[in-house]
This record gives sequence, structure tokens and C-alpha cells, in this order.
Amino acid sequence: MDMSVSPYTLLTIGLVLLCLEAMLGFTTIILLLAGVAFLIVSVLIGVGLISGLLGVVLIAVAVSLAVVTVLAWKPMKSLQNGQQVTLVTSDLIGETFVINEAIEAKVSGKCRYSGVDWSVMSNKDIKSGSEVKIMKVDVGVLQVESI
Repeated sequence: MDMSVSPYTLLTIGLVLLCLEAMLGFTTIILLLAGVAFLIVSVLIGVGLISGLLGVVLIAVAVSLAVVTVLAWKPMKSLQNGQQVTLVTSDLIGETFVINEAIEAKVSGKCRYSGVDWSVMSNKDIKSGSEVKIMKVDVGVLQVESI
């Protein structure tokens, strides 16, 4: 039985994968790479460089995917490394409150402030009942100092 795949089928699969990747906001990247691999194989079959037999197509897609991944690795990595880290700014910085449990230096503690349960960190030990000042705010974490 002759199982061959049309280059138009591969072209369609590649375009669908690229459209899915675009709709997902280029977050998965694997769909982008697979879509490009399917497009490459469809062109190779279309110009007659490889046959459209299913086994040959599967191997060609796998090899194309590997090559595209290797070629895209360094540019993708540099895009990822180029992101700038932005510090969290908050109106809470500089606010003071009384801590209701002791905090050990550089060990996360818990407190309730402004109706929210927070993790609290400090560079020094702080006794329960001490007044503290918020020095830095990270996501869910208050960095405090004893006043």
C-alpha cells in the first residue's frame, strides 16, 4: 500500500501550527518550530528533493524540526536574556505597623497587614510586638526593618 502525503497537506499543517502559535501569543514556541519544519518539508516535496512517502515525510519532519530548533536556539536564548528586571514599586514602602509575631533574621515569617496575609522578611531578628517599617515590597513579601 502506497501511503504518500501531499505537499499541500504539509503546507496546511504548517500554516495551522503557525496560526495557533500566533493566536497563543508566541508562548509555546514548539508550534512555531514545528510549523516551520512542516513548511520546509512541504517545499522539499514540492520541488522533488524528497518523496512524499509517509515514512520519508516523518523522518524529514523530525530532521527539519531538529535543525530548526538548533538554529533558533541561540537567537531565542538571547531574546530571553535581554529582558530587564523591573523592581516592584509600592505605596506601602515607608509605612509602619506593629508585627504580631517574632521574625528571625533572613527567615520568612507571616503577618496580616492592610487586610492581606504577607510573608515578612528582615535582615535582623525582630521581637513580637515591635514596630517595623516596610523597606521593600516583592510579590507577596514585605521586607521590613525594626524602628
